[in-house]
Amino acid sequence: MSRKKGAAVAVIIVVVAAIGGFAAYSAMPRQQEDAGPEPVLTTIDRRNESDSDSSTTTIAENASGQQPQQQQQNNNTGTVIANNTVVINKPVYRNNTIIYQPVTINLENYRTTINHHIELENDDDSATKPADKSHSITIRAKRIQSEGWSEKFTDDGVGMFTAVYDINGNIIKTGYADERGFTVSGLEDKLYFVYPADCNDCGNSKKNDIVFMQWEDGSKNRPRLVPADSNVTASYGLVVPERPKQVPLIPPGETGTAAEPEMTLKAHNSTYIYGWVQVSVQLKNKVESYDEILVSIYAPDGTLQDSFSYPEQQGFFASRETGEGDYRIVVTYEYDKGTARAEITHPIKFATPKFVNLSATEDNNTGTMRVDGMLEGGLAGENITIALNDPDDQTIKKYAMSFGTRPIFTLFIPGEEARAIFNETGNYTFVVTHLPTGVQGSVTLSHNNNANETEEASTTPMNVSGNAGRSERADMAVQGSDVYVVWQDDTSGHHEIMFAKSSDSGATFSEPVAIGRSEQGGSSLVPDIVVSGNSVYVVWADYNSQNQSAIALRSSNDSGKTFGDTLILGGNYTGENSDPHVAIFKGNIYVLWVAAGAVEGSAGDLMLARSSDGVEFEAAVVGSNATNPAMTSSDSALYLAWQQQLSGNATEGRGEGVNVFASSSDGTNFETAEMLPEMTIQTMAASADAVYIAGVTNNNTVTIARSNGSASFGDALEIGNGASSHVAASGAGVYVAWVQDGKVLLASSSDGGETFEVASVVGDDEGSWPKVAADGNVYMAWTEGSDIMVVVAAK
Repeated sequence: MSRKKGAAVAVIIVVVAAIGGFAAYSAMPRQQEDAGPEPVLTTIDRRNESDSDSSTTTIAENASGQQPQQQQQNNNTGTVIANNTVVINKPVYRNNTIIYQPVTINLENYRTTINHHIELENDDDSATKPADKSHSITIRAKRIQSEGWSEKFTDDGVGMFTAVYDINGNIIKTGYADERGFTVSGLEDKLYFVYPADCNDCGNSKKNDIVFMQWEDGSKNRPRLVPADSNVTASYGLVVPERPKQVPLIPPGETGTAAEPEMTLKAHNSTYIYGWVQVSVQLKNKVESYDEILVSIYAPDGTLQDSFSYPEQQGFFASRETGEGDYRIVVTYEYDKGTARAEITHPIKFATPKFVNLSATEDNNTGTMRVDGMLEGGLAGENITIALNDPDDQTIKKYAMSFGTRPIFTLFIPGEEARAIFNETGNYTFVVTHLPTGVQGSVTLSHNNNANETEEASTTPMNVSGNAGRSERADMAVQGSDVYVVWQDDTSGHHEIMFAKSSDSGATFSEPVAIGRSEQGGSSLVPDIVVSGNSVYVVWADYNSQNQSAIALRSSNDSGKTFGDTLILGGNYTGENSDPHVAIFKGNIYVLWVAAGAVEGSAGDLMLARSSDGVEFEAAVVGSNATNPAMTSSDSALYLAWQQQLSGNATEGRGEGVNVFASSSDGTNFETAEMLPEMTIQTMAASADAVYIAGVTNNNTVTIARSNGSASFGDALEIGNGASSHVAASGAGVYVAWVQDGKVLLASSSDGGETFEVASVVGDDEGSWPKVAADGNVYMAWTEGSDIMVVVAAK
């Protein structure tokens, strides 16, 4: 928070909006078909058919040539290994006959759907029961009405041809969908692909095209992967193609020379498939009836690496085995009077790979383990292994994985398997090896085998600061038995950011060290800390001698033993940049702050910076007239909250405002939802699908708002009276700390925030600025006098 706060209290309203994503972040994988341009497809006239005909059309002989690649599943982890592909034969209409065309589908694009279904299967005991084939899928088609086109398919007796496949690409059934629906029954409780076909030169549309536009949820990807018992609707639009202008014939006796075909050729490295070289060919003066364009790729040693028809394939993979250097790309077009040809060279150099953003986390509620990371310089499809070493450094398990379109990975270990492997307290190390180069990285997980046992703690509060000056405004992070604490201290004459760590669950702490010191003659204030694996990130507001500030960050990649250089992320000491918060989501680092208000503590632009390596950050404005920001993350989403000033004197941070809540499943595109209950936002935490926001009302009532599995919040619970609230969550445990009548209090819930036990007093003397953190044990830090105190509040 900034050093001064406005007195604004939010008003409850409902807003549905979208916050723009990061314009600078374009290297996200996009969902697509890997088959090049769309084929020509059509509908079938059903006016002379009975209703029963719509569900019995199957052309098995056309599908017999398909060779689907089996979906691989890691038997140890229950997750789909990245870069799996499957071949399906999608329907194509040519010469009044429905045929099928093989298309390679990258299952990486469906990872979220697949892993969610696997998690549901893991939670069910149906795997031990006989297969249940009582499920079904219903596909409907509807029209996007336009001029000259009736509102319903049933008006014309026309149905849209649709194919349904299993996860391995095998055709289950085909049929015709209209508003009444085409139902495929006799299915097991599994995932299925649905592919609605287009219609080209349809008779009932007067030689125009009927084209698939979108699904009922607005998505446009085909095929769509859905679970059994789904009801989906495909919307179609009428497209009237532009007809080419007629070229006048040359009268007899006159001569004319047709322009010869010409080609231009370009190539560039793809930003969404690492290692893919995108090839672009433009053909001018194409000769009728001659369609084939052939692209040949020659490796630096002159050997032919690949050859393909364009645009059916639009690029090639560069591999380390083929090597670095200039790749020769040759394109040819043969026609009746000769051959057109173009050629370019494309240089390829592979960066030295390095594992970054490695993290290992444990969910003490479910017992599951998760390892995430990224390989800088890695290529799509490359293989890695992950070896798990026990506290005695003996390898007890090894996993094999492959990258998808990006060199990132996630290893998920279900609770039952994890409990069998992690059977003693200590540090477990995951060693990741990149097989093509042998490059390795590692991350350590501190596991407490008794983490799920709870008892009242008898630990005495410990002074972790011990400096001669005043220490205050602590923040803390916990991971296993490691406890990290940061705070501001003025012993040197200017406020500095201090750091201390415990590796034995808070029994002892290291000597404090200064990790943040302003080089501008001012103070370093209000630190915030986050930990993931061996990575530690600390942010703070860094002031110069003119009381102007910037946002600073310092990080460690060895669990706090050493720290790198200080980075200045935003503000550049113009105005006040304040209230910094840091979080980690899907391996990326996020920093949130209020930027450059006109006066100290005022409303300003809400800035969010993101980095994949903790060194280079890109920032975007995600809100305006903002104060009181908060940020947290779960495995599934990144969450933001803030107060937006609506009226009054915004430059002084006072006036009427609303509380805004935003969430993002990809860390880039955010959506706002129902506003929070009336309170001044102070902190936020998340566990599984639940989000908790703590604050105080205008009459100093400490409240907590809870959202479970959705973006809306119910009525806030009143916890007590006071100020400086802070919330933490771990599994079903929720903990709220605050100051009441000068004393630090802690209230806890064991049912996900539904109810809270009577608050207990923490510490003997008056305290301020409490913080609470939980990961198995529950820890608290606060300012008592001029010292930072830490206690194990519950085990």
